[in-house]
Amino acid sequence: YMYVFPPTDSFISSFLFGRKEGKLVLIIVKRILQELNPHHLHVGEYIIGHESHLEKLRMVLDVKSDDVRMIGIHGMGGIGKTTLVKAVHNEISSEFEACSFLFNVRGTSLVSLQQQLLKDIFQSDETFTHESKGTQLIKDKIGRKKVLIILDDVDSRDQLKALVGSRDWFRKGSRIIITTRDTEPLNKHVNRDELYELPVLNHDDSKKLFCYHAFGSEKPSISSEYAEMCDEALSFIKGLPLALEVLGSQFFDFDLKTEKQWRGTLARLKESQQKKIFEMLKLSFDSLDDNEKQVFLDIACFFVGKSRRRHKCWFDYFEVDDIKVFWEECGFHPEPAINVLKHKSLIKINKWEENYDSLEKWRFEMHDQIRDMGRKIVEDEGKACSRLWNDRKVIKTLRKQK
Repeated sequence: YMYVFPPTDSFISSFLFGRKEGKLVLIIVKRILQELNPHHLHVGEYIIGHESHLEKLRMVLDVKSDDVRMIGIHGMGGIGKTTLVKAVHNEISSEFEACSFLFNVRGTSLVSLQQQLLKDIFQSDETFTHESKGTQLIKDKIGRKKVLIILDDVDSRDQLKALVGSRDWFRKGSRIIITTRDTEPLNKHVNRDELYELPVLNHDDSKKLFCYHAFGSEKPSISSEYAEMCDEALSFIKGLPLALEVLGSQFFDFDLKTEKQWRGTLARLKESQQKKIFEMLKLSFDSLDDNEKQVFLDIACFFVGKSRRRHKCWFDYFEVDDIKVFWEECGFHPEPAINVLKHKSLIKINKWEENYDSLEKWRFEMHDQIRDMGRKIVEDEGKACSRLWNDRKVIKTLRKQK
């Protein structure tokens, strides 16, 4: 009993204040089933910052409601979408007759995914070679049970059509959760109030996560010099959970006794970490067409933090029409490209808070890691670099071209 319900559990306080015995038995049985659940997914050794997201998702999911709901969770790569839905799965899976968690939808064939879904739900091995057959089988059978289906890392509407079709396929009370970097595939499946954007971690949670993986404790006893270097690492990572975990874990593997060793290791790990993050984030860039890539690279190199309306300081802010003309003169199509970049969580367009006049001002925003990824792509072009944003490089290039 004490293993299933530790003393800190809120269940204990409910017990002490006298719930009805029948309700207590149901709660105990439910919790034991959760603990013994063979489909329980490993979430991680240390999870931080997810409780507030779980609370919001509980409200959106509302597993006691008997309607069919499709929930879309979106955000940039490495932000913790998979970890979050694993936690959701572990918490609510016992409410359903059957569950299927399909990982890496982006990188798996549709036929394989369809076969896995049917096997998870009906414990049967279906043999077919074309996705249309799989879609028909799912449509015909899926309504027999109240199900929880989680599709992780979706990047195309065709995947949703083939795997979960439409809500009227499903039995009442079923829930479908979809994670993606790109909201565009969700448009015809997920309602606006069923869409949830996962933000980066705040500074306090970032520090706890980094310190746990680097020192084995979220509040380690370290000198002010080491605390300063931790803050330096945090300023580089900017709240990206995957990066915090990987970089912190690499620190944990080193026996560092001096500040000099720490600084040297931090510099080296920054470089290796950048490579890992670059490859992960570049997946989103590679999915863009040529027009979208060019607009993305321009924003990463020139327009991050720049307003889409004109301000008095003409050299620091750009009117949206001016930027449009710039792209159009280069033969690009900015409006559709900007929409795609927003859907893929590569950029944000947020209101500029300072109001010097009556005009509404909006500016491009981009996570530092995404910006750096874009700039590295340009730098890797070699001698014929297509964009220059560093003052010194601009001056050096102009002098060479005299």
